Amino acid sequence: MASVEWLSNPAAGIARSVRPGQVTMARIVEETLLREQGQIVFLEAGTGTGKSFAYLIPALLSGKRVVISTAKKALQNQLVEKDLPFLCGKIKETSYALLKGKNNYACTLRFKELVTNDAYKRLPQYERTMVEEWMETSVYNDLSELIPPFTLDGQIRVAECVRKSCPHAENACGYVDARDKALGAQIVVVNHALLAYDLSLGGGKILGKYDALVIDDVHDLQGKEQTQDELFHFMNELMAKGGQIVLTSDRPPQALRGLSDRLRSRFEGGLVAPLVSWRTPASASAVIPTPVGAGAILPVRADEAVIRDPEKMVWTWTDPGARLIEDYR
Repeated sequence: MASVEWLSNPAAGIARSVRPGQVTMARIVEETLLREQGQIVFLEAGTGTGKSFAYLIPALLSGKRVVISTAKKALQNQLVEKDLPFLCGKIKETSYALLKGKNNYACTLRFKELVTNDAYKRLPQYERTMVEEWMETSVYNDLSELIPPFTLDGQIRVAECVRKSCPHAENACGYVDARDKALGAQIVVVNHALLAYDLSLGGGKILGKYDALVIDDVHDLQGKEQTQDELFHFMNELMAKGGQIVLTSDRPPQALRGLSDRLRSRFEGGLVAPLVSWRTPASASAVIPTPVGAGAILPVRADEAVIRDPEKMVWTWTDPGARLIEDYR
């Protein structure tokens, strides 16, 4: 079944009720991911739309390697601990992984050095026992698992990984295992900070090669121009190779004005090949392709009528039949 069918039929066991905005957004994301040409879509989906399922289901069904980047740790955990296990069990068994920045993990080598330190020996016995047992049993040594946090966690966080010369790298390092799992997974969930770091290295150095990129909470990049420049450069390269990019936000159009303007100026100037398309979930049947260097990116009303003065508008969408927000200036 296609993504729309899973979300349009409560009997399928995915959605308890049909949400038009979610269904339409899923259709657009699926259309985007199934393209062989490079494409970018920017979707503004308000709270309650159900946007996580709207991009996760098409990602699972696409068969492509997809990186999903979010701003909030809570959302990352929800995707990996709840949404993906549920959807994989219902729709299609697919490999997935969560990868965080290296300083979120405990380094086995540094921990072995710390236990000989006087500062460690002065810790209460119960705390030493707790962290030692955790280091032995944790799969990935993700420090967020330690509750309460370890007093000296700053001294065991992964700093500069010396994997090639580390005696623990192959069979006792959670960070190495987490990276290896992510490199072999079809769906990889990361945060914006790790995505930005990977992009600063040229893209793919940490996350490996991938076919599509979904950036949720893209509004978090508002005002971060250096990160935006690196992202835009990578987006251009990914689309030139036939890759797809989905940008989503739950913020109103006014809050996205700066980012929207930069996207428009960057990708209307002939930098992207071969096609750029901005569409709204309300206009599922109305594809608005913009050949390189040809014309403006057009917002679309819920009734699929083109807004008269696109230069004064910020891209947005609303559920079919809902009142279009008109205060864009």
